[in-house]
Amino acid sequence: MWPRTVLYIFGALVIATLSLAKSHPEVLAFVTEVKGQVTIRRVNGGTETATMGGQLLNGDAVAVTSGKAVLIYLSGRSVTVEARSIHKVTMGDAKQSDLIGRVVNTLAEIAGPQTDSDRPVVHGMARDLSGVSGALPVNSRLFNPNFKFSWDPLEDVGEYEFKLEDAHGNVLGERTVNKTEIAASEFVLELGKRYVWSVQEAGSLLPRRSGKGWVEIAEKKESEQLALTLAEIEKKSAKTNKELLKAVSLYEGSYYYETERMMIALQAKGELSDLEDKMLKLAYFKMERWDRLPLAEGAEEAGGGEAGIAEKE
Repeated sequence: MWPRTVLYIFGALVIATLSLAKSHPEVLAFVTEVKGQVTIRRVNGGTETATMGGQLLNGDAVAVTSGKAVLIYLSGRSVTVEARSIHKVTMGDAKQSDLIGRVVNTLAEIAGPQTDSDRPVVHGMARDLSGVSGALPVNSRLFNPNFKFSWDPLEDVGEYEFKLEDAHGNVLGERTVNKTEIAASEFVLELGKRYVWSVQEAGSLLPRRSGKGWVEIAEKKESEQLALTLAEIEKKSAKTNKELLKAVSLYEGSYYYETERMMIALQAKGELSDLEDKMLKLAYFKMERWDRLPLAEGAEEAGGGEAGIAEKE
């Protein structure tokens, strides 16, 4: 038999624990876009200026004085709050799969504040574009094995020399092509292995080069799991969020090239939101595709030397 004092203490701890769990606010949504004057009215009575990536708790309200705000719930539901209106965050709007919640939480992290090392555009940075630019995919895992190595054309260049190596520098294949792409299917690429490729102009004593970049195709089990994730997003998320949430899933798995492809396809349909534009820039940043990032204001393109990816030994 427990002493009465111990039972009282135990009972008090249980009540305190339950009260704490009940009162602990739960993140249900976050802000993906802010245009104009937008504030968050916290359930505890506080007020703050809304920013992209801001977390929203059950009972919070988003008030738009001018402009608009866009939110995404953990369910994948998207809400646009127009000027002179208020949207209250409620638990009922957030019930959905754990998968969507995890993806949206990752999106919240991406949308949130950045450190200088995470910033994809460095102000005042000049890019060297004198080499072969636009080499893609590079420094990225790949979900789809049916891709093409491609690069930007050089003026007055009719042929290019393509080289494929393994991770140890052994040459696996070389091709001379008169176009700016070559199908990966021309080579025997094994799943889960890393390959290094480069391209340079042919027939020159001092050829312009792309530098080296690596690619790695996901193993079958990983690609199957990702396919299930993308299918669930397609089925359960809001129509306006599908491409963005799929891009986040790809980004999580270091499939930066396919993240870029998805954002480029979305961009073709209309102007990207701030968050979508950030996703595109982050994909380029992760692939070290400096020549794809917009020049910072006042920066000039530099000349001389190789462009694009730094040569890796």
